[in-house]
Amino acid sequence: MKRLIKVLGILLAVVLGFGGYLFFDANNIRITSYDIHSPKIPSEFEGYRIAVFSDYHNAPYYEQALEKTRKQKPEVIFLTGDMINDDEREHESTKALIQGLVQIAPVYSVTGNHEMWNPGYSEFKKFLAESGVHLLNYQGVMLKKDNAYINLYGVDDFSITDDQIKDSAQIKQLENFSQKWVSPSGFHILLMHRANAFPYIKDLHFNLICSGHLHGGKMQIPIISDWINEKKDNIFYYAKGLFSEGSAKMVVSRGMDRNLKMPRIFNPPEIVILTLKK
Repeated sequence: MKRLIKVLGILLAVVLGFGGYLFFDANNIRITSYDIHSPKIPSEFEGYRIAVFSDYHNAPYYEQALEKTRKQKPEVIFLTGDMINDDEREHESTKALIQGLVQIAPVYSVTGNHEMWNPGYSEFKKFLAESGVHLLNYQGVMLKKDNAYINLYGVDDFSITDDQIKDSAQIKQLENFSQKWVSPSGFHILLMHRANAFPYIKDLHFNLICSGHLHGGKMQIPIISDWINEKKDNIFYYAKGLFSEGSAKMVVSRGMDRNLKMPRIFNPPEIVILTLKK
């Protein structure tokens, strides 16, 4: 009996320890850094730092997110959609995050599917504009440093299901926009929520695409998840990380949501930091 109690005690300690690790892992925001190299980047932008937020979904840890962002000292901040949930009218944590971010650096934003589907999105959009967030929808702006600039564009979410992206009117609209405004010269960044649209837009002269949407695959089982997701026909192939195809690169944030119905397992929330390199 004593041996059984000892074994059960060890098992309980292991379970509690593992559960504690998963809780810590799912609630401790990581900084994921990538260097973006391109000969098209002006020398004035050497070392230029960009913070990318995606899929925050009104998570509760805005203070942690703001503290870690301040330490990174970004020169600009991108929001690539789903900062709120589609079924909520109150977004107090997201609003506190936004109000803090605009004090750190200029903020540029596009929508995700949750903003587009939220019945109160018009009010949230008004809040973003009044807070000083620059909303981009088939628009371009120049990010300037000294006497040089790079180009930034953004598109609102497609408001369609993922399996409808390939032949959608929205992809055609983005192609037309690219042909009209995006030249082969210069360095061009696109903010777009759905990373899984990358195969259909990678040849549109955007040098860097910042996306999210797939939450890093949610549950990441070491080795097994990478083996499953490495197949391009899997929706989670573009779930996280840095991709390079042709002349385009795409950085995908694994998001920052906290959802007890779909917990993050070995997939902690992240803020992406990009550093431009000549």
